[in-house]
Amino acid sequence: MNDPRKAGVLILNNIGMFNEASLLMSETIEVELFKKIEEEIEQWQEENEWHGEGNWYGDRMWVCPPAWAIDRENDSWKAYFEFNRENDDLVDTFELASFCGSGRTRVGFRFTATSAYFGNKRQWLNFCNRSLPTAASELQKLGFTYDKGLWFLPVTLSSTDLAAAYEGEDYAEALQPIRLALDQLKLAQPVFDEIIKKAELVLNIETPALS
Repeated sequence: MNDPRKAGVLILNNIGMFNEASLLMSETIEVELFKKIEEEIEQWQEENEWHGEGNWYGDRMWVCPPAWAIDRENDSWKAYFEFNRENDDLVDTFELASFCGSGRTRVGFRFTATSAYFGNKRQWLNFCNRSLPTAASELQKLGFTYDKGLWFLPVTLSSTDLAAAYEGEDYAEALQPIRLALDQLKLAQPVFDEIIKKAELVLNIETPALS
């Protein structure tokens, strides 16, 4: 609804229904959905032997290939793909709105370099802006967008498919966009491998020797 005043009148005239809907969404629907998303990502990690951890309500959710390890025992990585909002400053009342393309920001996988490993955020950003036109072109073809040293692969779920999944308690089809995005991350790994190698060379990073 484009007219906020009319929307306000509608809400006030149905305040009980909107309150019940809000509680159902935040306390039941989103909790169930995010648990299913976590399980989908964990299953993909196991199938592809990638690393990752976290949950939507707690620590950040992330995945990365084993080749990006600095120290596996201490869970230290050169970079990782974080599953999060594109813009952390824009938070919707219902997180699910961002997943379905109806919110103020998008949700997806964000390639994040570990600043401490590459010197600091400014060094990493300067490296990206100067050195990566070819990589940027390749990643754009895979669906990534770029902004200030970060590549982002958006994921959009269908609210219609989610409604059917919630009703039938079967989320396999509704969560296919997440699995497809994870597959895209794997396809993009060689490009990011080259980015990391070039950054280590340009920024004079001493690469760790892994056992």
